[in-house]
Amino acid sequence: MTARNYEFNDEAEDFTVIKTCIKGKYTHIGTSVLGIGRDDGINEMGLTVTLSSSGFPVGPLPEMRRPAVTGLQFWAVVRTLLENCRDVKEALSMLKDMPVAYNLNLIVLDREGRCALVETLDGRMAVKAIDSDSGEQTLYATNHPVLEELIPYEPKAFVHSIRRYDNITAFLERHKKGITAGQLKDFFLTPYPEGLSCSYYSQFFGTTKTMVLDPVRGSLSLCWGGRPQNGWHDFNFSDPFPQETAAIEIHNQTADPSIFAYRSLV
Repeated sequence: MTARNYEFNDEAEDFTVIKTCIKGKYTHIGTSVLGIGRDDGINEMGLTVTLSSSGFPVGPLPEMRRPAVTGLQFWAVVRTLLENCRDVKEALSMLKDMPVAYNLNLIVLDREGRCALVETLDGRMAVKAIDSDSGEQTLYATNHPVLEELIPYEPKAFVHSIRRYDNITAFLERHKKGITAGQLKDFFLTPYPEGLSCSYYSQFFGTTKTMVLDPVRGSLSLCWGGRPQNGWHDFNFSDPFPQETAAIEIHNQTADPSIFAYRSLV
């Protein structure tokens, strides 16, 4: 399984799940960015793609980092992989020659148990891959590079990113014998600093969505707004895709400025 939180500003979130069926492409279900893009999802072959920013997000806003290379934004990368790749091997092959301008931590998983963490940073790329026979059976990231090849180029990270990474490490240590989807959901919705869910939307650090994706079942489970009270919505490729809207609540809080401080990784 893959689980992820996405933190940003609620006014910049589409709050939309889309099932896309294009002739000659793999059908996929994912959340949209600007309508046409995707920032995560699963396709009919069981390939799941999720991501987080690595370091300062790359983009046109004043607080964002200018792109160091000419290439694709994250939402184009994710949709391209979902539509064209059946498994992790094909995804890594496509990424190898893909110009990526965004600095991201991308995790791809397939139903055969292959998984890879792909990190990009100012035109550089590093990959760590595992499979069902590997001694290591989990890959995870928050908002800073974790692969040794890239840390020298971004040797500092937000305090909140380091804390959430450590929280994940501790969670995995507590559940060495296996993790259920329910345990993942509870952990990802546990408020920061003990867990991963954040409510600092006006500071562009609020959890807009939480997802658990299962490549074997071909399913996607989603909760909006980082609050269990908003409920979980389930999607798959065998049942009719729902055409509906739902009311949710988002509670904005102000974060202690210290969580946005930069701390050394080395």
